[in-house]
Amino acid sequence: MQIADELIEMAQRIAREIELPEIEEIILPEPGVAGISDAEFAAVCLRDGSMGFFYTLLDDTAQRLRDEIMPEAWCGRPPLDLALQYAARDALARSMGLGAISAITQSLFNRAGYAPDTRTNSMAKMAFSPDDHVGMVGFFPRLVERLRTQRVHLTVIEKNAAFLQQGEAFRVTLDAAELVACNKILCTAATLLNDSLDEILAHCGHATRVAVIGPTAGCLPDPLFARGVDAVGGSRVADAALLKGRLREQREWAEAVQKYTIEKDVYPGFARLLRRASRS
Repeated sequence: MQIADELIEMAQRIAREIELPEIEEIILPEPGVAGISDAEFAAVCLRDGSMGFFYTLLDDTAQRLRDEIMPEAWCGRPPLDLALQYAARDALARSMGLGAISAITQSLFNRAGYAPDTRTNSMAKMAFSPDDHVGMVGFFPRLVERLRTQRVHLTVIEKNAAFLQQGEAFRVTLDAAELVACNKILCTAATLLNDSLDEILAHCGHATRVAVIGPTAGCLPDPLFARGVDAVGGSRVADAALLKGRLREQREWAEAVQKYTIEKDVYPGFARLLRRASRS
């Protein structure tokens, strides 16, 4: 079973066992915002204040957001209806479906009284050193610059051949199998959208530390932990009103969210969280 299948199955189980809030709205960027040509993130908002983020810069989705979504049509509907779209082949539908699964996850966390760690950075335990060979799935510019300055051996996995390059102790490649040479691996949550995360993690079993991070990593981490991931870093709502405004305008929204880290060895697990939520 693939990660997507497991996440959909867990969302279905949550919907069976607890009463989920309806979709309140889908936040899209406002058209015609000065200086903004493309959306990057949007959000699925539930009536209990829970939110799940989804990525929009996929293929032709920026224009399709305005032409096809009709967000008002989702208002008042069960979030599971949208979550099931994560099984679709269409990139935009999958992205929205993952956003709904993340919103359901955050609602479950709140209902179960579970608060992920917001004090520890998801890369804190990486402790990069020149003795490491770091694998990076997706290009993290600031981290790349820092690691290259520290002369840390770095292999970056990309899907776009235009980014291929090689230098001293630094290589960008299309071949995910090269992760077998890396002892610490950092992976973008965007891999949850393009059917590549299962393949990526199949090459990471030897690593001492694997983390998956990004705003779209708000889903249940259980399938990732089962495949060798040690930590998942996501974002949750801190100031809903501010966040909604920033998302619509495509402005910086870091101060409206809390970044969190869930470590495999202290995570209570889906089954326990669902039991707690069912009793609340």
